Amino acid sequence: MNTKIVVALFACAFLTVGAVVQPMLSCHSIQDGRALAPSGFETCKPDVAACVKKINKGSKRETHVCDRDHKCRADKKHVSDDEYDYYCCYSDKCNSAASLGAGLIAVSAVTIKMIFL
Repeated sequence: MNTKIVVALFACAFLTVGAVVQPMLSCHSIQDGRALAPSGFETCKPDVAACVKKINKGSKRETHVCDRDHKCRADKKHVSDDEYDYYCCYSDKCNSAASLGAGLIAVSAVTIKMIFL
C-alpha cells in the first residue's frame, strides 16, 4: 500500500479518536491553583451541558453547577467561588478540549499537506 495513503488514513483515524474522546471529558476543580483529585461526585450532564460538583463542607454538602450558557459566559472557561474554581465539561464554551481538537486538526492538516504537496 502506498505510504502516503497509510499516513493519511492514520491522520484521519487520529482525528476521529480525538473527536470521539473530546465530549467524554470529566469535570475538573482547582483549589489555590492546584488540581484536586476527583472525589467521585463530579458528573457531566449532557442534557444541560453542565458540570456539577458536590462538595462536603462540614456537615452539609453543597452542589455547584458550572453552566456553559450562564456562569461560564465571562471567560468561557470556569466559574469560581471563594474556595474552588469549577471547570465545565463541554468543549464549545468551557473546556480546554476545544484547543486540543483544534490542535489535532491543525497538525493533521499540516501532515497531510506535507505528504501530498
